[in-house]
Amino acid sequence: MSTVLCPREWAQQQFAQVALGDKRRTRRAVQLASALAAAPSDSIPQACGNWKDTKAAYRLFKSMDVTLPSLCQPHWQQVRQQIAQLPTALILHDTTTLSFNHPATAGLGPTTTRQGRGLGMLLHNSLAVDVSGGIQAVPQVLGLAHQQIWARSDPKPADATPESETATPATPPP
Repeated sequence: MSTVLCPREWAQQQFAQVALGDKRRTRRAVQLASALAAAPSDSIPQACGNWKDTKAAYRLFKSMDVTLPSLCQPHWQQVRQQIAQLPTALILHDTTTLSFNHPATAGLGPTTTRQGRGLGMLLHNSLAVDVSGGIQAVPQVLGLAHQQIWARSDPKPADATPESETATPATPPP
């Protein structure tokens, strides 16, 4: 059974080892993770509490050295190490659609395979859960074992005809 940590301690444990090319970025990542863990339903500006920290958070995300894998790799490794010590753990998978309709947002793809249905990204989460206590015990969430984000490729041009519509219809046998 794991110990529940306060947001600051949890952020330090999970993000103090991130390799972001500069120790100031690592400190900022820990500070931001702590603020977001303390108020998980808040937006970044709300969690940061002031413009200075909000702007610093956005600068952190804008850095080329700060990527989802670079931020999360230490956490993923810690979770996988915990899994290796357990007799039974489950990895629960879920893919979530992140929809963004702001025209200035770059790097988006269609959120569905149907034409004209919005833009966004897909986020696949692999959540590790300790179930070694059996059916009578409360499962313990360990964290994310992995996470992947991607955008579908651009849809076909609007004037493109799907292959199913261009195929010659089958003629019934005589």
